Amino acid sequence: MQLALLGGDLGLWDWRFHDGALGVNARWMEMLGLDPQGPPLTVESWGSRVHPDDLPTLDRLVRDVILNPAGTSFSAEVRARHADGRWIWILDQGAVTERGADGSPLRVTGTHLDITGRKNAEASLRESLAFSAAVLDSLGEHIAVLDGRGVIVAVNEAWRRFGRANGGNAAVVDAVGIDYLAICDASIGTPLGDEADETLAGIRAVLDGRTETFHLEYPCHSPTKQHWFRVSVVPMRGLLRGAVVSHTNITERKRAEERFRLVVEAAPNAMLLVDQDRRITLVNRKTEHLFGYDRHDLVGQPVECLVPEGFRGRHPSHVHDFFGNPRARAMGAGRELFGRRKDLTEVPIEIGLNPLETIDGTFTLASVIDITERKQAEAALRASESQYRQLFDSNPQPMWVFDVQTLAFLAVNPAAVAQYGYSRDEFLAMTVADIRTFEDAVRVRNYIAERHLGPRRSVRWTHRRKDGSSISVDVVSDPLDYGQRPARLVLAMDVTERERAEAAKTRLNEELEGYRDHLEGLVEVRTAELTAARQQADDANRAKSAFLANMSHEIRTPLNAIVGLNYLIRQGDITAEQSARLDKIDSAGQHLLSIINDVLDLSKIEAGRVQIEATDFHLSAILDNVQSIVADAARAKGLEILVDSNAVPMWLRGDPTRLRQALLNFASNAVKFTERGQISLRAKLLSDEGGELLVRFEVEDTGIGMTPEQLPRLFQAFEQADESITRKFGGTGLGLAISQRLARLMGGECGVESTAGIGSTFWFTAHLQRGHGVTPSGTSTVVAGADVQLRERHRGRRILLAEDNEVNLEVALAMLHGVGLHVDTAADGREALTLAQAGAYDLVLMDMQMPDIGGLEATRAIRALPGWQDCPIVALTANAFDEDRRACAAAGMNDFMSKPMDASALYACLLRWPDDVARAGPASQPSPIRR
Repeated sequence: MQLALLGGDLGLWDWRFHDGALGVNARWMEMLGLDPQGPPLTVESWGSRVHPDDLPTLDRLVRDVILNPAGTSFSAEVRARHADGRWIWILDQGAVTERGADGSPLRVTGTHLDITGRKNAEASLRESLAFSAAVLDSLGEHIAVLDGRGVIVAVNEAWRRFGRANGGNAAVVDAVGIDYLAICDASIGTPLGDEADETLAGIRAVLDGRTETFHLEYPCHSPTKQHWFRVSVVPMRGLLRGAVVSHTNITERKRAEERFRLVVEAAPNAMLLVDQDRRITLVNRKTEHLFGYDRHDLVGQPVECLVPEGFRGRHPSHVHDFFGNPRARAMGAGRELFGRRKDLTEVPIEIGLNPLETIDGTFTLASVIDITERKQAEAALRASESQYRQLFDSNPQPMWVFDVQTLAFLAVNPAAVAQYGYSRDEFLAMTVADIRTFEDAVRVRNYIAERHLGPRRSVRWTHRRKDGSSISVDVVSDPLDYGQRPARLVLAMDVTERERAEAAKTRLNEELEGYRDHLEGLVEVRTAELTAARQQADDANRAKSAFLANMSHEIRTPLNAIVGLNYLIRQGDITAEQSARLDKIDSAGQHLLSIINDVLDLSKIEAGRVQIEATDFHLSAILDNVQSIVADAARAKGLEILVDSNAVPMWLRGDPTRLRQALLNFASNAVKFTERGQISLRAKLLSDEGGELLVRFEVEDTGIGMTPEQLPRLFQAFEQADESITRKFGGTGLGLAISQRLARLMGGECGVESTAGIGSTFWFTAHLQRGHGVTPSGTSTVVAGADVQLRERHRGRRILLAEDNEVNLEVALAMLHGVGLHVDTAADGREALTLAQAGAYDLVLMDMQMPDIGGLEATRAIRALPGWQDCPIVALTANAFDEDRRACAAAGMNDFMSKPMDASALYACLLRWPDDVARAGPASQPSPIRR
């Protein structure tokens, strides 16, 4: 016993129960840091070193084992204080080795083992496990730790949370102890069977050490949502061998990939995704179209299949260089690139490269553009440069090109050399400032400083010629790239004479403005005389109308002679040059006639002498008529005319004449100001309230358009959007003013929407009613060939012609004789009445204004003659007012011809009267006065 107490690594103790003496060995003393030579120990001295929290444990052992006669041995882990003050853990094991006859303990023997190191290791292990669990719980992936057999030994909080969210019970949620491989095996044969089979094989390969890792992406869709997961398996080595299985929700990544695929598919260019092994992984529809391959034939193939044979050898090194320094760049800078199609043809292309970082590594996204059309356009541009140079040199207006930065002349045309007097070499040694006058020096410097060198603009300058004389020019310039230098192309128009005329007009306007101001002052002073002033204004309007009517007659009468003589000259043998000059005379006469008509219409409207009619008409008749009138002019310019009226009832009630007039004004302007594209005539129904319709008529063109600054000047009499328009296109500026006033007379309004360089839409509205009638057949009587019809149906018929103007008489006679008619002439109304009393005639052409007895008085007198009630009498007049027409009808006239008249209109008028009209007058011999 003594040897046992002295030897071994255990602290041995022997407790004599009856007196409390405690015997220990040196190791026991050393374990507590006590001096082996110290005072004897007792159980009480040992108890004083035990941690207070562990004393209840020792008391329980004494009570339950030592004092219990049946007790034998015990074991407990307690803390004891070391001599240096620290606490150490001791494994206290012992047994009652001797008892009295009554079973009371006499001797207890045991050992003490220092287990502080083990306890510290266990604490560290607990802390490590808690840390590992916290790390796993902090991860968003669903993680399960498997042992070597594939049984789950631990899961993280994300796994448990997923299980709870999907209705799993407690065992499934915690999952510890579940055979994961068995779950995978049981899923084979389900909708996820393929993925389960592949996952099972992958986990076993990792557990067996046949592979380092395993990854698989698989769908896991619920009835309402689609989810994608990525399973990853990695080995776990150490004391616990097994594997860590993580499930990552990649739904958002999959959706992003799908969005990426959709973007690539919708891209306007061919798009390819290439991996670092140069394999094509994704293409879009444009790629199929460009290269002629099906996408399934391309995916997985090396990208060199799209590279021409001569470049394939070098291409892999280019790909390697790109992945070595991945950045967005254009491929083949400075070189022409070609792609090879499936049919082995080559196509010129441009390629843009962009690196794309993904979870699977770096890819190249290539954008490929077919530049075939651009190459062709560049070739065409080069081919046409000489043509444009010829146009530049042949322009009759001075043109030049100057450098925007230095203002130096870069090119001039012969017209500039001729107008300014400088030679071409002298121009090229000058700047644009050198042709400015001294007075313009400050303005030039300001102009250059402000750099008014943007889009096209027209500016008026005073230029100096080589001889020192000055001219006023309107300069229009446009930006131009001239040999990689920013420049301007300039067109200069000499407006010196026009400027003088404008100055005179300005002075006149200032004088008129002074008169107006003076009149306003008189109005303020003479307010009391307002009634008399109104009467004076009415008288002035009547005088104005009478004056305009007389002026219309005085202008139309000689104009009729001009047009008629032009017609007569054409009937003879003329040369081509003479014919061209006659065309110009006819065009000038028609232009003058249109001006007279516009002035008269505006005057009648302003005087309140225009009455809006209410008759039934077919809408297509108006639109088709307007289309037919402008069709020739549009066709000559290559313009297409579209008509759309489907949204409006076909039969309407209103004034078709005024609607046609307003619409024709718009359509004529559209043709005039449109060089290419199309013109659309439209009618739209804006409202329908009990049969009362509000209809909008539109004319849309693709012409020159207008700026917002020009629009306010429209619809004003004698005004156009820009005076330069008058110079280029002509016109009086009355058409739009007349259309606006007609629209207002019909209860509507008038307006325009326009964008410069894009086109314009002119519109007006009118209040109409639903009409009734028979739909027109779509065919119309063609006046062409009326002379032939007259010869066939009316040759030899007798006409009475009353006309006091010798030239007009000569013209009319030639026209009538030309179709085989017999004509008697009268120089005034009295002579016409005498002839009517003496002879019989099939039709009378009666001039309105004649000396002695006028046309109206003569007509009334002729109608009073026996047998003259039904004979057609047609008015020939230079008066074009509606009241003139009504006066003619009231006097007994059947038809109305406005001067100047042309042969086709005259023949068409004669054909309007049926063949069976009875000849008027007594059955006597023809009058001897025959022309």
